[in-house]
Amino acid sequence: MSESPLQIEALPNPSSGPVAVFPDLPWRVQDVVIGFVPPFALRIAVLIVPESIVVRYGGIATVLFFVWVWFYPAAVAWRRGARFQRPSAVRCLVESTMALPTLLTIWIGLGLIVGLILNLSPGMVVQNPFVEPAAANFNEPNPVFWALIVSAVLAAPIGEELFFRGMLYGTLKRHLDLKSAILLQGVIFGFAHSFGILHAIAASFLGIAFAIVYEWRKTIVAPMCVHVLQNGVAVTGALVMGMMIANGPYLGVFGEKHARGCEITSIEADSSAATAGIQVGDVIIDVQGTPIVDFPGLKVAIRTHQVGDHVSVQFYRGGELRKLDVELKKRPQSVKD
Repeated sequence: MSESPLQIEALPNPSSGPVAVFPDLPWRVQDVVIGFVPPFALRIAVLIVPESIVVRYGGIATVLFFVWVWFYPAAVAWRRGARFQRPSAVRCLVESTMALPTLLTIWIGLGLIVGLILNLSPGMVVQNPFVEPAAANFNEPNPVFWALIVSAVLAAPIGEELFFRGMLYGTLKRHLDLKSAILLQGVIFGFAHSFGILHAIAASFLGIAFAIVYEWRKTIVAPMCVHVLQNGVAVTGALVMGMMIANGPYLGVFGEKHARGCEITSIEADSSAATAGIQVGDVIIDVQGTPIVDFPGLKVAIRTHQVGDHVSVQFYRGGELRKLDVELKKRPQSVKD
């Protein structure tokens, strides 16, 4: 058998010799069900709790998620008698070298899909989940923020490959044909990421691509390397955008989607919104000619302007349409909910 960087000895049947852990370990459906309980609970929480709470505690929850997807599949495999062998340095070097051209190829396909979706649905917003934490912590970073960054680049790709390509994909391959298993695990991987529908679709494509890389290279180290590079690029972009946002205009509100636009749920003291007279319960529908349909759209509209700009904000208050002139201030160093 060819070298496998992660192997076990099949203890119940020693004569069978060593086998690759994740393709051949007899995963059970209940392993997957139990494994998805914490991620599913986290996704539900993100959908139902106010965005201000997500911003405040999202970093801690994300780090805990990374810990879970890393250790749970490894613990299940260990209980089944798995004895892991570290991949050789040569194999790691080869897969690391292959990661860049592989990821560039994946990006071509991803760009075509995202471009098509944006062309069909121009109102969609591409969200990088690390941008808001980066902006909130750029001037006054805290240990949780940097733990999130390190986890996102290193721990998350390894853990998610163990969880999704290892355990989930390994389980699906025992019950479905190869193509169906690749497609289904990719979709589950994508929609386990709760950062908007477009992000979920993009992540689904990446999950499918990572499984194909896994089958192509015959080692889970390969998708791990590609995944690490992908997250590294995403986090670097988020840090750059976070720096720009941290030094850019800031309205100083939190809001949620409303039938008419974005309903304001909280306002920071001494912010641009508070100074102009915007109140909790106002439903913003337009900023300087840009229609507003939700809170992410409101943030994007504000960030297209500069500190010191005066923008016209239209909103409903108690059913009455109103307009205010708002002078945009610089984002404060410490943003409080």
